[in-house]
Amino acid sequence: MTDVTDLVQRYRLTLRHIWNTCFWSDPNLRHWESVHSFRALKLPLFRSLIAEPLDLEAGDVIFGAGFVVVSEMSGDGLPRVHVNIREPSRPDEGTWMPLDGPFRDVDVGLTLVDLFDWTPLAWSDLRYYVVLIERFLSHPDKVGHHALVDTTCARVLYNSGERVAQVIS
Repeated sequence: MTDVTDLVQRYRLTLRHIWNTCFWSDPNLRHWESVHSFRALKLPLFRSLIAEPLDLEAGDVIFGAGFVVVSEMSGDGLPRVHVNIREPSRPDEGTWMPLDGPFRDVDVGLTLVDLFDWTPLAWSDLRYYVVLIERFLSHPDKVGHHALVDTTCARVLYNSGERVAQVIS
């Protein structure tokens, strides 16, 4: 496994900068068409900033299997995750229930799917990783659900042997 946190953070910060300075800063662009245009930029930026440096064939996908989210401090675990309890299979909408940890890496398996901010039509920080819960020993009923993990509490590792496509919505 390779630590790719810096690559993912560069991608996150690039998206954040583009939204905040090129879209949100112009009151005439604060509408859903701008959100859709912005989202269309995610794949080409992913290809350039993450797939190319990893020599990864991205196709029409971002992240997915092979991109694993782990706690920043492995011994302490993730302090909290927000689990989507309304639309478990939809990472872009739902009702997010906070679960307080700590959740140690040996007890939880998380695959990176996307980045998230609470309000798409506002100033954005993209502070959360959207993850798919693959393993959750203390909450096995949440396996298969999407969750949010604070980017400040986590690292992203990449295992090239496990790459499987994840389609962007």
